[in-house]
Amino acid sequence: MMYDWTVMIFVSSDNFLGEQGLERELLRKVEEAGIDDRVAVVVQHDPFERGRPTTRTYHVRNGWCDILGERNSGDPQTLLDFVHAAKRNCPSDKRALLFWDHSNGWVDENALKEWKKNRALPRVLRGAGFDQANGDDLSVAELRYLARRIGPLDVLAFDACYMGLLEIAYQFRGAARMMVASEERLPGAPGWPYHAILRALQSNPALDGRQFAEAIVQQFGTVYDAQHHPVTLAAIDMEMIAPLLAPLSRLSFALMDHIKHHGVTPVKNAQAQAKKFMGNAGYIDLVSFCQRARDAAPEIAPLADRVISAVQRSVLARFVTQHHSMAEAHGLGITFPAEPLPLSYGELDFAMDCSWVSLLQAAVGVAEYEDARSTPR
Repeated sequence: MMYDWTVMIFVSSDNFLGEQGLERELLRKVEEAGIDDRVAVVVQHDPFERGRPTTRTYHVRNGWCDILGERNSGDPQTLLDFVHAAKRNCPSDKRALLFWDHSNGWVDENALKEWKKNRALPRVLRGAGFDQANGDDLSVAELRYLARRIGPLDVLAFDACYMGLLEIAYQFRGAARMMVASEERLPGAPGWPYHAILRALQSNPALDGRQFAEAIVQQFGTVYDAQHHPVTLAAIDMEMIAPLLAPLSRLSFALMDHIKHHGVTPVKNAQAQAKKFMGNAGYIDLVSFCQRARDAAPEIAPLADRVISAVQRSVLARFVTQHHSMAEAHGLGITFPAEPLPLSYGELDFAMDCSWVSLLQAAVGVAEYEDARSTPR
């Protein structure tokens, strides 16, 4: 049977999220959406179960279920196997992959804390795809591996914290036409309204990738509009991400020249005043930084404005709560720490292709560390 859409939901909860039972509400919402002849919904669930670790893949419409046994959600092949099986069993014209898990953007927050304390990497990691049973997560190299093999997708959506970064979007360029992600931490409850998101698609399967990405943001907004959580979510046009690097590189060179002639203080002040997000990885809102940099160094204003315009073209839809701290969240973040951090930044495609990393070196310094985890070929 050929579907209009296949929605693949990868639930990685073999960690503290599963300990809290947060994934159960997600699964309830998926089942509440009901069945549909034109939209296939396939879920893989890696739960937190002491003594009986079992990963399950099931097709919501017909009750088909594969008992896979224990799977490591921190292994990129686990996600790829799920995507390939869903494509094979539920062929469709359009595909969306929704990734539900803990994440910290491209950085492992616990590794940062441990490095700051002891200048050593911890054994147990808690990055994207964190699997407590296997002590594994998805490294930068593994994200690259996934990006090259996961597509083509119409929508790649992250129900996971801090994934609304330019670095993440650029890493997955070409793998998806649209990305949905948050610059900020996402609360476990009430979570995403999966029942409403799936019903919006079922009521109009003719939606294209852009329309479905915008619908996810819209339905998210209906839940959080009356909430007090400081949250944000954005739909990003991935075709607009690569063109953003040229104006950002020009701005980076101009700011490095400003540092050379006027010192680093004005640029660091712009970083300090820009909108920041929770956690200690140094994520800031890119538009907010450009606005502050424009004020600190007026001669670079035209370059900053070009970056702002490029971000606005890439962010198709965004939602921010009325919480005062979200006023300057424009949909796309970037890494700019206030102090040197153990960044494996040079491994990112973004760092290889954009001069932003040179600005970080000039402004705060970047302390590289060797990531001992295996790199897939």
